[in-house]
Amino acid sequence: MSTFDIAAIVAEVKPILTHARISNVYQIDSIFIIKFRTQEGNIELLIEASKRIHLTRFDRPKPKLPSKFCMTLRKYLRNQRILNISQHQFDRVVVIEIGRLGFDQEPTICQNKLVIEFFERGNLILLDSDGKVLVALDYRTMRDRRIIPKREFNFAPSRGEDINKVTLEALQQILKHSNQNLVRALISNLNMSPVYAEEICFSSQLDKELQASELTDENIQRIFDILKGMRILFQENQFTSTIYHIDSKDILAPIELTQFDFASKEQNFKNFNEAADNFFSTKEEIKSEVIELKEKKTELSKTDKILLKQQMAIKDLEESAIQYKKLGEKIYLFFQDIQELITSIKNARDNGRTWEEIEETIENAKGKNIAAAQLVKKIDYTNAKLILQIDNEEVIIDFRQSAAENANLFYTKAKKAEAKLKGAIYAYQRMLEQKDKVELETATLQKREKKLIERRKKHWYEKFHWFISSDNFLIIGGRDIKTNELIFKKYMDEKDIFFHASFQGAPVVVVKTEGNQVPDQTLNEAAQFAVTFSSAWKSQLGQADVYCVDATQVSQSPPSGEYLRKGSFIVRGKRREFKNVALKLMIGVQFEDQSAIIVSGPPNAIEKYANLFVEIKFGNKSSAYLAKVIKNQFINSCLDENQKILLQNLPLDEIQRHIPGGRGEIPE
Repeated sequence: MSTFDIAAIVAEVKPILTHARISNVYQIDSIFIIKFRTQEGNIELLIEASKRIHLTRFDRPKPKLPSKFCMTLRKYLRNQRILNISQHQFDRVVVIEIGRLGFDQEPTICQNKLVIEFFERGNLILLDSDGKVLVALDYRTMRDRRIIPKREFNFAPSRGEDINKVTLEALQQILKHSNQNLVRALISNLNMSPVYAEEICFSSQLDKELQASELTDENIQRIFDILKGMRILFQENQFTSTIYHIDSKDILAPIELTQFDFASKEQNFKNFNEAADNFFSTKEEIKSEVIELKEKKTELSKTDKILLKQQMAIKDLEESAIQYKKLGEKIYLFFQDIQELITSIKNARDNGRTWEEIEETIENAKGKNIAAAQLVKKIDYTNAKLILQIDNEEVIIDFRQSAAENANLFYTKAKKAEAKLKGAIYAYQRMLEQKDKVELETATLQKREKKLIERRKKHWYEKFHWFISSDNFLIIGGRDIKTNELIFKKYMDEKDIFFHASFQGAPVVVVKTEGNQVPDQTLNEAAQFAVTFSSAWKSQLGQADVYCVDATQVSQSPPSGEYLRKGSFIVRGKRREFKNVALKLMIGVQFEDQSAIIVSGPPNAIEKYANLFVEIKFGNKSSAYLAKVIKNQFINSCLDENQKILLQNLPLDEIQRHIPGGRGEIPE
């Protein structure tokens, strides 16, 4: 972005973000997103230090784990307010002042400044209240300044005059004493990009290659008038946000550039921030796509290593099972001889014979070709082991146990190895399935052309649980005590119908009637909605009772002398009861204006309006697991490629927030 572009951005965002509260900071590779809470709702400011700054309406998947630098920014910036945003001396530097607003007689306190430099590699520097560096994206030591912690921050020397302050006399001095051509003299001395320097030359009808020192006073006056006219446009925020398409090159500008009158152009933007967002974000390579692909490849590598270990373990278990069985069989093959050896050793020890005497006896027996003695290789009397040599293979047995007990011990080990082998084979097959799944996901990611999706402006009721009934009535329900009260105080009209389960731990549910008669089908769906999103779901109750009343029967004013607990309501008059209402839920997706909208509610209503849907019942699977399964089911069931892209970009938490109690199960 040029100095002119940055000036336009700052001019537009300043009135929007001043006094806005910072709710969070995200880092996506080289891109930083600062999320604000304003009276107009949530707003995101995108900063890419080497390239751009603008408000963004596009969704970017956020990384699970923030960087250390991002964590530090969160520590100092979250819940603070924006006091001011400015461009430093018409340079490619933006300063955001952050702190606490003063109320009544209290002063406004600037606690931090975030300095964003857009030249060279770009940088983000967070300063304390004394102007010292707290943290920087890139610490640097340069000839004229140093950016290091706890050191006072100095701005980089400006490359030229501030065009907002340059006078005709100063411009004459600059140009007449320059040894450069006109366009170079403007670029280097007025700190402007080539596009704007060439625009001044073009509008002045002067050859940009003309030597600056050869300009007449009339020429310089003409240049100054054009510069002054541009200055007025920026001072009065008179922007004509334009994207020029010139051959294969696109140029973004906050004002019309007459040198490009011949080019095709886009000007259907509300403001320059929208133009900049469209210019950069539509071309942006999705960082999360690269990160996700890298993660999948890492997962594949780990899976291959696990599979290799599992293969080796399976081989070892197979060999162990065969070997143990073989050793047991060898014992039975030479059962009499082995039992004779064990009995002889036991009797000799009982008679007080030493191990040396026993070994000598066995050696003498070998000399006499006694069969049992020929089997003995060694006696390990320290560990009570008798090492036999049978068919050129060592068989180690415990001479304190009988031959049958030793054989059974080997058979038991063989059975255990076989049991472990079954488990290892099952785990190996599961891991192979996981590998196939990851390979498929990796291949899909590699093939897929994924674009940033423009963030959809949500309807007012989407802050609550909601659905559209089969008869086309809007039904809303609270998510917690706060939203229950919000529905009651702000969104429930006199002609609406109030629903609540017949127990505590349930949402306020309101049917928005707009004065129309409500059919029984809608009332039954609202009742089902009320119990499904209640604590009955978490308790895994199959059914529960609900009642409904007119909105005018509900109050938060208790009788005189009584206290009403927060989140409670007084219901007066006759109620309509709905007994044994079944807990049923369906989650679906609707495609609307290039957006995928997750909806949830009674099956009849969701089946009517949703393009894709899946039934959920109560269970013990986590909402995170269910969200992944539901998303994959939607993607696999979707036939339209554009809709698939919308689903692929759908955040999992959009699905999770529709699962009552954070747990459930998908029926088979």
